[in-house]
Amino acid sequence: MTLLVNYAVYRKLFVKDEDPKLYQQIWALQNNCPVLVLYNNLKLNPGDFLGTVCPLTAKKKPTLSPSDVDVFLQ
Repeated sequence: MTLLVNYAVYRKLFVKDEDPKLYQQIWALQNNCPVLVLYNNLKLNPGDFLGTVCPLTAKKKPTLSPSDVDVFLQ
């Protein structure tokens, strides 16, 4: 979670040009950890966070991997 928040702040405050390589490396986090349990039943999907808070301005929207994270919540 700390990585995602720091990256979001970094993008919003300091970066005018996007770095797709860095974004791709952070995006790969969702393959290893599709759901972050923050506290008790408070959960976060890294792919949704990146797509909502600091998306790239690419023409196509990246897809979540895995697409259904509800499997991991059971």
